[in-house]
Amino acid sequence: MNKRYIFKILDNENYIKGKIKYDGLEFLFEKQSEEVFKCKRSIFILYIGAGYNRIIFLEKSKKGDWFGGFNNRSNWINRNLEFPKSVKGELYLECEIEKTDGNDILDEWYIEDWSTYYDKEKNIVCIGDYNINNNDIAVEFCENIIAVLEEKYLKAIWIKNIEFVDDVKI
Repeated sequence: MNKRYIFKILDNENYIKGKIKYDGLEFLFEKQSEEVFKCKRSIFILYIGAGYNRIIFLEKSKKGDWFGGFNNRSNWINRNLEFPKSVKGELYLECEIEKTDGNDILDEWYIEDWSTYYDKEKNIVCIGDYNINNNDIAVEFCENIIAVLEEKYLKAIWIKNIEFVDDVKI
């Protein structure tokens, strides 16, 4: 768990609807309404793991708005996983963001030491720490994608019901 940024969760059923796809190299969350993503500027991108998965947060609200990115299947570790219980809601950055010069993105954060785990039987992926504690809080901020927080710090991203495309053999 990295304590550089703190997050908050709103339990309000306002999660982003869509579906998560994987093509053998990359996750892509396809929103039901793409116009929301296109018209807002990103404030912060969180890169997770060696594969550069991304959570994009919006400038004005600091709300987590999208998940996707490169995550090569050859790096996945097979493991029996239990998808954590979660609420549907919103994920927000709760801290100030440092502005970088000459870039639409105000800040970026790389968490390079997180591994990706996969349970083929249950079609579940965990990026980060798969150990769930009673005090952890989980929010489904995008349909079938949850963020797990320990205290106010991001601990893991979990994905379920992944649609494998382009004849990906898992």
